[in-house]
Amino acid sequence: MKGLVIAMAVLWLWSFDVSQASAARSHEIPPVRMLHLTSGVEEVWANGELVQRASLRLFTSFTAYKKIDSASRLPRDGVLVRIPFMPPVVIDNTSFSGQVIQLVVVIPEEKKPWVLLKDVEGSWYECEMSSSVDELLLVLSGAVPN
Repeated sequence: MKGLVIAMAVLWLWSFDVSQASAARSHEIPPVRMLHLTSGVEEVWANGELVQRASLRLFTSFTAYKKIDSASRLPRDGVLVRIPFMPPVVIDNTSFSGQVIQLVVVIPEEKKPWVLLKDVEGSWYECEMSSSVDELLLVLSGAVPN
């Protein structure tokens, strides 16, 4: 069962490429998607300015970047929140320099959250965070923080 959950989550992550190409043709930002790993239920939200700003604040809290071959270190429970960026976001700090097209917040039920970044070349990076994802989750739920 765990293998099926991981396979479903990996396919879900890569499905972004198709939706981004479609959105680029229509000049709209693809939606934010949340996948509940245990149930397989997906929720979809509009990807507006508040979501983009809350997502960008997460970039300042990243403490370590590691290029990975695939997004295979996914939990079997919890949620994945996929946030696309159009146009790509430029990150230039001491740990990472590049253009990011997708941010995936991995929120396991029993562990500390981490982030996956996908750059414009299709490479994935795993990142540790020094801050909470609470602000982003509040914005997504409609409760806008001060």
